[in-house]
Amino acid sequence: MACPCFTASLKSPTVRMPKIFQVMTNEGDYGVDKNHVYYLGEVLKGADPTTFKVGKNGKAYDGKDCFIYGKPYHVADYKTFRMGKGNWDLDCKYAYYLGDNAQEEGAKRLRISDWKSFKGLNELYAKDNKQVYFQDKVVQGADAATFFTYKDNRHVGQDKTCVYYDGQPREL
Repeated sequence: MACPCFTASLKSPTVRMPKIFQVMTNEGDYGVDKNHVYYLGEVLKGADPTTFKVGKNGKAYDGKDCFIYGKPYHVADYKTFRMGKGNWDLDCKYAYYLGDNAQEEGAKRLRISDWKSFKGLNELYAKDNKQVYFQDKVVQGADAATFFTYKDNRHVGQDKTCVYYDGQPREL
């Protein structure tokens, strides 16, 4: 009995292999087969291979969670989840901050006040209509309505009464 995956003629053999594994990125970091999703050769626990897709900047998603460099966000509400500007993603309960160590640590969750008004200002600062955030912490005392950042220095922010460096108030 001949193997259904191999047919040969005298001129050229033809091999038909069933699609068992698919590399998802040019770098080869994500891959899927019919049972699992892999990141750098390790099974990505909980990821659904039937819905898994790769986005930009090391991000991937599967319809119930998002992943950064193979680490799950543990999204609280996937139906409201959206990838935001730069280092900031969010759902209706949390902002997910992707810092300089995201490759090792994954996304850091930060409870936010108002997800509908939330926006990333730069790589370090974000705000909603009630609070200002620096990385994965609330900037205590900052006035969200007047808070802004400077283009030429991502570490500095300012509101109507104070200048902040790395989220900490500084005297004028």
